[in-house]
Amino acid sequence: MALIIHDLQFTPLEQSTFFIEDITLYDNEWLCIEGGNGSGKSTIAAIIAGWVPTLLLGNVQGNITLNDEEILGRSVIELSSKIQYVQQAPQWQLSGCAFTVEEELTFGPENLAMDSTIILEQLEKILVLMDLTHLRKRDPSTLSGGEMQRLMIGAALMMQPELLILDESFSRMTLAYQTKILERLKALNSEQPINVIILEKRKSEFMPFCEHLLTLPK
Repeated sequence: MALIIHDLQFTPLEQSTFFIEDITLYDNEWLCIEGGNGSGKSTIAAIIAGWVPTLLLGNVQGNITLNDEEILGRSVIELSSKIQYVQQAPQWQLSGCAFTVEEELTFGPENLAMDSTIILEQLEKILVLMDLTHLRKRDPSTLSGGEMQRLMIGAALMMQPELLILDESFSRMTLAYQTKILERLKALNSEQPINVIILEKRKSEFMPFCEHLLTLPK
């Protein structure tokens, strides 16, 4: 089993406890979490990604295991090589240190001191995968919303994570581009073992790619 979430509950400061349904994903499986605004889907993503308690204040209990390793309670920095969390607004996630798309893509792995040969090989692969080759020298801040979302998904993949969390990360793409990127991500599973959690308001466009569905109460 790749990802197991069991008996998870989160109590934000001065608020009621939020209970999260048990989740089990096997190798390469995808999960779609469907829920409207305020349903708690982003809270689930943040907890899995290690935001509690440094970035998301409150008390969390339960167990989260990723590839037989307990990860609940570990920080974002500790989990950065294992879990990548891509949010809806890409401009919030730009490093602010890169002048080109290439530099943005390599920023994360270079900070983890990954092998430079591997980084360059991965860069060329991700540029093609995310349709960014023709934009490789562009300033990231000048990209369109959809282009920037593709860049942020690409930057997450550059880290070669075991779990990729996509929280409304397709909202600024056209439907055609969304489908193309989902198809390419699914094909990537054959060569790079990875679990994917997609969090969206509507499941219909994403369920063809997901083995599991969790619908949150309205």
